[in-house]
Amino acid sequence: MSAAHKTNRTLNALGSASGSVLVLAAFIALWWAASTSGWVNRAFLPTPQATLQSLVQGLAGGDLAAYTWATLSRMFSGWVLASALGIALGALIGSSQRASEWIGPTLEFIRPLPASAVMPLAIALFGLSGGMVLAVVAFGAMWPVLLATLHGLATCTSSCARSRARWNSATWPSCSRSACPTPCPTSWPACGCR
Repeated sequence: MSAAHKTNRTLNALGSASGSVLVLAAFIALWWAASTSGWVNRAFLPTPQATLQSLVQGLAGGDLAAYTWATLSRMFSGWVLASALGIALGALIGSSQRASEWIGPTLEFIRPLPASAVMPLAIALFGLSGGMVLAVVAFGAMWPVLLATLHGLATCTSSCARSRARWNSATWPSCSRSACPTPCPTSWPACGCR
């Protein structure tokens, strides 16, 4: 790589970064103008200074750090549960025609529901608890994983059938050994793993 090319890349990166900083500064200036001039009531839009003071107070002496940790731990637990359920259901539906016929329509009916629409049912089942939050987070995060696993298995099944036909091999064990690793490239990014 030449020095001129490195210089151009550095200047482009600096230009992108300075553009981002300018947009952020313009957003904060608009925020400040809207809150101090009275365009928006301060009860709904506090000034940037008041927001920063509240953030510092919440982190230093308040419960903000504990609440943030609780939120992050529930988010991570929900992600793990959603990944496990999405991969398990996707593998079951993608590898079994009967499971696809029985479970698939119900899941396709439930899939478009937003996670907030499931909250009343989750409250009825789990009460107002961490389990309810975990169930709602897992419900919302499961669908990309499930669909990616289904896609990976569908791709695997067709490529496996082509390989079997090409090599004149009708043995299922040779295909089943490759069935699990093949969907992984599509399932793991859906889980958030990169």
